[in-house]
Amino acid sequence: MFTHKYKASIEGSKLFMREYDVLGDMNLFKFQTFLVNDLEFTPGIMVIFRGIKIDGSVQVYGLFDFGNGSMDSVTIDSLLNDDIIQLQFVYNLDNNKYITLDYMGPSDYSPKSSYPQLVAEKGPNPDQFAKKYEDLEIFSQNSSVSEDDEEFFEEDSDFED
Repeated sequence: MFTHKYKASIEGSKLFMREYDVLGDMNLFKFQTFLVNDLEFTPGIMVIFRGIKIDGSVQVYGLFDFGNGSMDSVTIDSLLNDDIIQLQFVYNLDNNKYITLDYMGPSDYSPKSSYPQLVAEKGPNPDQFAKKYEDLEIFSQNSSVSEDDEEFFEEDSDFED
């Protein structure tokens, strides 16, 4: 049995990270079911995977075949054989919100373990219906202009050319 490690992240977030070990013969449908449960999303939500190849081209996998195969017919091994090094798990189609799953390489298989499995985690789960991940708002608030800076700009506004 071959197992593979994926590292999950959200673009722009320094707080969210997950690492997953998955079996090579596992299909994307089983992986998305695991992700939905692990991230505490509403069961039955419509999701897709985007597969990003080494050359940057994109393939799309859904419950229905969009031309690259459906989630129940595509395995992790078949993705790797097609040079797909990154997956985007799109969990909010309306706002194009996704979790990036970067392929990190093979992992150690344990016959006593069940797969897929969460290996490491950091940060809260994203809100599946939010327009952005929570920590993005925190960082943007901290980078705003301070009161001292506002006073400086107000004093400088009398400057004439």
